[in-house]
Amino acid sequence: MMFASKTPRDLNADPEPWHGNQGDRYAYPQECGREGAEVIFDPRPEYDHAQHNEPNWLLIAFREEPKEPGETDAQRIAWWLGIAIPDATEASEGESDHAHRVLSRLAHLTEQETHA
Repeated sequence: MMFASKTPRDLNADPEPWHGNQGDRYAYPQECGREGAEVIFDPRPEYDHAQHNEPNWLLIAFREEPKEPGETDAQRIAWWLGIAIPDATEASEGESDHAHRVLSRLAHLTEQETHA
């Protein structure tokens, strides 16, 4: 089973994703040019990247969970590999295996960065 690595909203290719309160669209918020104008990041759905596979919810949960104060990336990954993924009883075997492979690779990359 394959899983997407990101949610489709993160893969939006809108050339003007910033929306001004006057209805104007901008590539960058600085383009608005009006003092005090509100500009929000609001990419249009018609520029979403088509995905054929849903993202793995375990990896979404990993990305969205905030770090504890003083926690390193390596510690966080180790906790997820040792406790969070095995305890995710509602996860399918494919979801658990995929999350374990991805986080193991991430742990290896984190370890390489630490020693560099």
